[in-house]
Amino acid sequence: MPGAAHASNARGETIDTIASYKNAFTERRCLIPVSAFYGWTDDKSPNPKWRFTLPGSEWFCFAGIWGRTETANGVIESYALTTLPPDPAFEKYHDCAPLMLDRADYAAWLDRPSSAKALFTDP
Repeated sequence: MPGAAHASNARGETIDTIASYKNAFTERRCLIPVSAFYGWTDDKSPNPKWRFTLPGSEWFCFAGIWGRTETANGVIESYALTTLPPDPAFEKYHDCAPLMLDRADYAAWLDRPSSAKALFTDP
């Protein structure tokens, strides 16, 4: 992901068309294991912070892409979390939501080539 060393989100709507993500989406997908994630709903300090988990699961994985950039100071490895438009329950917290994968979809996300793009739209 040249030029994207500090990126944190790759929107599913454009992940396969934006130059800084296109190659990573095709060649370097990864799983990002988490036990929870946080969202904030206000611009004022202190921000209300919301913790999100997956009921019935100690951990789950976000869909991600990764990259490696050579710099004058050495190699920087980074990843970007993939996102999609939020469902109605999540949209009050943020304008995008992380792509949380079902365990049955891990192999499809990591498989190359695959129809991984379908994971952004399949219910």
